Amino acid sequence: MKKFLLYFLSLTSFLIVLLFFLAISFSPILVDNSANQVGNADLINPLLQQTKHAIKNRYDSHELRVSSEQTESLAGFLTRSHQPLVSSVSVKKDELAIFMTYQLSESIFINLSVWVESAEKIKLNGLRVGQLYLPGNLGLRIAEFLVDLYTNSNFATLAIESIDSIDIDDSLITVSVLPLDSLIKEVKNVEISGSLSAREKSERLRKVAHYLILLDSVKSDKQESLTYYIKPVVIEAHARSNNNPVLAIEENRAAILALAIFTGDRRFSSVVGNMSEQLSVIPLAKVKPVLHGRTDLSAHFIFSAAIKLLSEQDFSFAVGEFKELMDRAPDGSGYSFVDLAADMAGVRFASLAFEPNTALNFQKTLTTLNDESVFMPAIDGLTEGLSKQAFTDQYGSVDSELYRQKIATIQSRIDTLPIN
Repeated sequence: MKKFLLYFLSLTSFLIVLLFFLAISFSPILVDNSANQVGNADLINPLLQQTKHAIKNRYDSHELRVSSEQTESLAGFLTRSHQPLVSSVSVKKDELAIFMTYQLSESIFINLSVWVESAEKIKLNGLRVGQLYLPGNLGLRIAEFLVDLYTNSNFATLAIESIDSIDIDDSLITVSVLPLDSLIKEVKNVEISGSLSAREKSERLRKVAHYLILLDSVKSDKQESLTYYIKPVVIEAHARSNNNPVLAIEENRAAILALAIFTGDRRFSSVVGNMSEQLSVIPLAKVKPVLHGRTDLSAHFIFSAAIKLLSEQDFSFAVGEFKELMDRAPDGSGYSFVDLAADMAGVRFASLAFEPNTALNFQKTLTTLNDESVFMPAIDGLTEGLSKQAFTDQYGSVDSELYRQKIATIQSRIDTLPIN
């Protein structure tokens, strides 16, 4: 029996090593072209409207129409939000090809290729990882199993089942989806690896509720700077942290999430959890606060801070940048370096609140807060309201030297803020 187990373990180890070497490559199949891909980000708004409509009317079937330009823009966003990853999409008659390269090290890559054809439900022509090729829907079923296992849910299964058909033309993908109610409900059951335990979730909910109650007690009937609401919650966070950096991080997180809900949008509460366990009614600011006298900058700042706490910095920046590129559409507000400055400042704000070496100093600096210039940079000289054509004429793409210089200018202002 022992010999059999030893043989079995040896064979398993050999197969794992073999699969690994078959899956990796020593050269990428893609190079980063995201600067050009996100050039059509302004075309994403119609797709977002379709998606919102499908979610709002979750008991009905819908058709989502996605153009080849929209798929490439989303691929570019994915690349810019997670730099080791490069992605691209090719659309032709009856086939959608998805390509990805993930860089593991300087000379080792994982190359993924997936081919989807027009069909009822989802039908793959094949999936390739490095030198491994999986025919038909075998790769889809393996991915479904792994995602469901990783999230401890049936999310992937329901997502696949919700697709009724896919029709692929030379420049348009039409996805017919069944009612999304079951899939939307299942989202609540998703538990990513490393998720909080039930006790930890309850404790975080309790902390966020505590800061929401505090914010409700100090809310003003007039428009205030965001500093008006930041100061009391940070003072409270500092008092509850007892000069312990670990406690400080958790208190800072709860305070920022409460700020995002109270001063920004109550829908942020769904990210935190079921707030009804702690509060019968979620309190909200009577009047939205401002930064530099503008409510939009306050929203950009606090939303970016909250997203940072829930994700990676690259993702937070990519969301802000992509949103500004989307705003270049004819009905949008135009590309704004001012909005982007607020996004980047919000990311820095959250980074300082969440790092063990800076969490306590973050609290101490803000307990005497009287001026938003402590955490928000000056916006003079920053261009906004740029249409797609004006942006292209002046900056070319988001990889141009002039654009990078503009971002560097904003970053320099943030780097010299007193909060650092």
